[in-house]
Amino acid sequence: MVVTLPDSPYLLSISMFILSGNWLFEARFREKFKLLKKRKSLWIVLSIYLVYVLWMINTQNLRMGFIDLRLKLPFIILPLIYGTSQAFSPRQFKIILQFFVASVVVNSLLISFILFGFTQKELIDIREASPFISHIRFSLMAVLSIYILFYILFLKQIPLAKSEKYSYPIIILWLISFLFFFQTLTGVVIFIALLPVATIWWAKILKKRKFLYLSLGTTLLIWIAVFLYMINAINSFNQREEIDPTSLEKMTANENPYRHYLDIDEYENGNRIWIYVASEELAKEWDKKSNIPYDNGLDKKGQCIQFTLIRYMSSLGLRKDSLAFSKLSDQDIKMIENGYTNYIFRNKYSFNSRVYEVLWEINHYRKTGDPSGQSLSQRLEYLKIGSNLSGRFFWFGTGTGDLMQEFRKQYVIERSKLSKEIQRRAHNQYLTFLITFGIFGALWMVFAFIAPVIIDRRYQNFLVVASLCIILLSMINEDTLDTHIGVSFVAFFYTFFLYAMPLNDPGSDEKA
Repeated sequence: MVVTLPDSPYLLSISMFILSGNWLFEARFREKFKLLKKRKSLWIVLSIYLVYVLWMINTQNLRMGFIDLRLKLPFIILPLIYGTSQAFSPRQFKIILQFFVASVVVNSLLISFILFGFTQKELIDIREASPFISHIRFSLMAVLSIYILFYILFLKQIPLAKSEKYSYPIIILWLISFLFFFQTLTGVVIFIALLPVATIWWAKILKKRKFLYLSLGTTLLIWIAVFLYMINAINSFNQREEIDPTSLEKMTANENPYRHYLDIDEYENGNRIWIYVASEELAKEWDKKSNIPYDNGLDKKGQCIQFTLIRYMSSLGLRKDSLAFSKLSDQDIKMIENGYTNYIFRNKYSFNSRVYEVLWEINHYRKTGDPSGQSLSQRLEYLKIGSNLSGRFFWFGTGTGDLMQEFRKQYVIERSKLSKEIQRRAHNQYLTFLITFGIFGALWMVFAFIAPVIIDRRYQNFLVVASLCIILLSMINEDTLDTHIGVSFVAFFYTFFLYAMPLNDPGSDEKA
């Protein structure tokens, strides 16, 4: 199961089927029933699935409801298996974690080979390099792997081979680097957010107050550096070219008229986009260079090629005429055909370009209200639609199976500019809980994730807290429980760390 989590939904399902069969054929149901009766927290974990079952009463679309119940099956299967079985030995536990980390590392290397062009796969978007599962969910697994290795190295008093002592820090550094050049903001933010948790635990194990202050100070410096970086990025983005409308030239070098759209206040790298536009000259020169027609042609991201071209030339500070077009290289032409609107995306491994893209999308959506073609803007639109929809179903929710059809109705009501093909859910699990189950059901779902950790006093264990933080933080930016991989990832590690971890864990205050 842990090996197939990052790369094969099909084999993941098979592994879950085998685990279920093993649990049944093992029998010993009297012992299992005693554990089920004893562990009050387990009933709360199982209630996550039972809420979906209960809200079928409020569902009209039963077919979609049963599909959703099938998707959420890991939340009934895995808690039962691990919650009614004995914990693993420290050695078994470590081996399982090592296999998971190894699988993540192998997949990160495969993704890197794709990113660096060692395969025949042509990438239009860097996030398409994840060949098997969502890039966001893979980044969550990479973050968890970093903190698992941190746990094994520094918090767990298990004998380590010399090779492990040297290889694990290298793997940690590799996975941190991978998060940044893979440009998954969700993974990077969650990794940074968990740094204080890790440093506090490390200082606690070492029992040195000076180290606690040093580690927290280092973490604080990292946060300050990130904050200053974002302030600098925002200030740089907001720099604007000052123009005097009366001084704008009216004719190109070829005596063709320029058009200046002064009412459109959009910029690339501080350069105003919609001035010095000579569309006739651009069309003529572009059609000589590219097989994508200037008029009505689309780039490989589905955007109007002429708008991509105009924005790209603006990012270079060029006028949009034939003379400026002659300064574009073959690489620039390829970038434009692939849908890149700014020359800074030439370095596809640069994290700066990803930050710039986010800022541009937010600014564009704020000014125009059009989220089409922009991933972050679309997410903002999903949140807006979801927030308005939650007001209609605040008390009792839509029911388990009616969520998507109510979203479609809301898109129509609000006359969203998104095409039907990309009209999706809220991309925020908490908001999805609220819309599906109403306020009381949503509050129970959040309670059901947090309460078992408190009831069993597992908040004293680093891996339990770290995995719970990763899960809860990921739900801010994703419908984490609405895909097979997402549900399986959450259900497995949540219940595995809660019930299958050795209780005499030197990394906590617990005793067997």
